[in-house]
Amino acid sequence: MSLHDPLLWIIVGLWGAALVNQWRGTLELQRFGDRVTAIATEADLDAFKAVVARQMHAALLQMALLGLAGILAVGGLATETLGPEDLGWVVLPGLLVAAFGALGKRTERRIQRLPAPDPAMAARRDEVVRTWLRKAVPDW
Repeated sequence: MSLHDPLLWIIVGLWGAALVNQWRGTLELQRFGDRVTAIATEADLDAFKAVVARQMHAALLQMALLGLAGILAVGGLATETLGPEDLGWVVLPGLLVAAFGALGKRTERRIQRLPAPDPAMAARRDEVVRTWLRKAVPDW
């Protein structure tokens, strides 16, 4: 029994799951930005923290999905379970994930820069953004 087809399906499935994870996260950020146009109240900040926490957890899931797909692809190529004719199935979905990720970054930057009319609230927003950008998990 050949492992070729199951391995290829698993890799493509992982890429697909990564695309869905990315799409869901970007959509959630877009909806949040449509609902909350400024961080003006404690409720706005709490909602911001909640959406950021979900984004951070989704990023960890994304790393696991993409890492596993990459490991399986390299392993499949190294063991010759996959061949050069399979590179399209391995590379093209990765390019889609990268392209969609670049589009999602615009939405992330917009949300990270939501206005905060009060300087104290702006500082708290910036603290959440720093955590989002520099830590693996939320610490609030």
